[in-house]
Formats: sequence, structure tokens, C-alpha cells
Amino acid sequence: MAVTVNTPEKDELVHLVKFDPESELHVAELKRQRIICGWNEDLVEGWCNKARRGLKGLVWVMRSSTPAAQAYFAAKPLPELEKLNLTNDPEARSPRPISENFRPIGHASLDWEDMLNDETLASKKLGNITFTSFFLLLSQQGLGLGSLVMDLLEAMAKTPEYGAKYITLTTLDGDLARDPAWWERTLGLAFDPSKRINEEWYARRGYEVLRKNVPRYPELHKKTGEQVILNAVYMRKNL
Repeated sequence: MAVTVNTPEKDELVHLVKFDPESELHVAELKRQRIICGWNEDLVEGWCNKARRGLKGLVWVMRSSTPAAQAYFAAKPLPELEKLNLTNDPEARSPRPISENFRPIGHASLDWEDMLNDETLASKKLGNITFTSFFLLLSQQGLGLGSLVMDLLEAMAKTPEYGAKYITLTTLDGDLARDPAWWERTLGLAFDPSKRINEEWYARRGYEVLRKNVPRYPELHKKTGEQVILNAVYMRKNL
């Protein structure tokens, strides 16, 4: 049974629901959303194991049922099929929703273990919790929901359940993300100027750079199939 995370006064439009690694519905929907995202569908089973061990705090982002949310989303129905991220095919669409009665609009996680075991990112002993796996369906991006989700997760990281001192994250290095030639050369994708530069967005939220140009994300070139490693920026914020 999913349990709503206690996030008072911040859930007028969206709220968070804990991911249940024992739920076939939750696992199937997570795989569907990672297909849409274009990253890490193959890691879902490992994420479930980490969730069982208390190392990965996955949560769903849900539309709230408050009057404010109903009014806000009235003209923004969820499409049955979502556009796919990280593709050169503008007509590509997602698998259908797993259940019409369970329609999360995204997910994110607070983790005590970094995938590369870097304690500067994640360590209970040091009080470092890392924010990761964040994705909103493409139909829900650009609606101002990302900041609300971050507010909720930062508040959650400070609760007694977590008790973190710092929240860290990694994202694609901004020097690469803003370079049109890099997208074509490295990933075989056309540059999309409408895409947000995540490093800049997190900096506006008070995150400071810890390290730049860190080889981290394995990916395949979309045209050649060649494996490449993308560089990340590491960032941190005091809680």
C-alpha cells in the first residue's frame, strides 16, 4: 500500500506518494516512465532492491485533488500517450498507462547510496543525501511543477525520518548541455533550445558546484550505437 508523504502546506497542486517495490503496478509504471525519460530503464530492478534496503527513497509525484489543483489542471488533461524524451523521432510515443486509476505524473528519489559509492554525494554518516532519478512526464513539464516537487523533497530530507544535513545531486554538466554541437557530436541528437539547463536551474535554487566535468553517465550514440560517457556536475545545498 502506498503511503502519502506528510508534506503540509506544500501540496495544493502536487503531493508525493511513496513507491512500493512489492507492487507490480508501481514497478511496471516506473519502467514505463523510465522508457519515456530515455534513461535507466534497465536499473529499475536494482532500484527496487535498494528501496527494500532503505537506501533509495523513491516517491511518485501525484496531482492533488484540492480545489486549487482541480482548477489548475482542468485544461491540462493527462494524455494517454506521452512524447518520448531523447529521440530524433517527433512522432514516437510511450507505452500506454499501466492503470487508469494510477496516473503519477513523475517520480524522484532521495538516496543514501550513490551508484558510484561516492560519499561526497551520499552518506548517512556524513549526513549527505542525494536527490536523483527525477523525471516529470513531458506533458507536465513547463507547468511550474518542478520547483514544487523540489520544495517537497527538500522539506522531506529534513524530517526526522531522513535527518539529512546536506542534499546533493548530479546532472549533465551545463557547459555541455548548452552546446548545440556537443549534442549532435556526442549523442547524435538535435539540440533543443527549449530544454532547461539543469545546472543553472539548480544554482538558482541555492545548489553550489562541488565538482565539474565528472565522467558519470553511460549512454549510446543515437545514430551509431557507440557507447559514450557523459560528464556530470556535482552540486550540494545545506539543509
